[in-house]
Amino acid sequence: MLTMGCKYAIKSLLFISRQGGTVSVKEVSTAIESPPAFTSKILQQLALAGIIRSVKGQGGGFIIDDESKRETKILTIIRAIEGDAIATSCFLGVNHCSDEHPCPLHHLYAPIREQLNRKLFNISLFDILQNNELHDLAKIK
Repeated sequence: MLTMGCKYAIKSLLFISRQGGTVSVKEVSTAIESPPAFTSKILQQLALAGIIRSVKGQGGGFIIDDESKRETKILTIIRAIEGDAIATSCFLGVNHCSDEHPCPLHHLYAPIREQLNRKLFNISLFDILQNNELHDLAKIK
């Protein structure tokens, strides 16, 4: 359901969060097993969204502060990479699907999508890093 970009973004943030300092693109791409150029693009998108900070120069890279770990929700990460499509799109990809003009699966999928949005909006990076049930998501090689 998530694009590779979203998966890599979440894995990147979990890895950076656990490092406690500035992390290079190469370190992140190696840890999450993603091509460096693709990782760089994702990290730049996350920096533009204000989720992480880019540090220039010798020893530069990316860093996330404790407040961002606590405040950044999974849905925020997904939106930074993919926009609102996951939160609003039609299951069948119909452009003008709505309550007024539903696709054949709208009334089945819309409540599921809303429940997913509520859950993703309430889970932060910090929650994943601290919650034993979610802890396996944070284990990156």
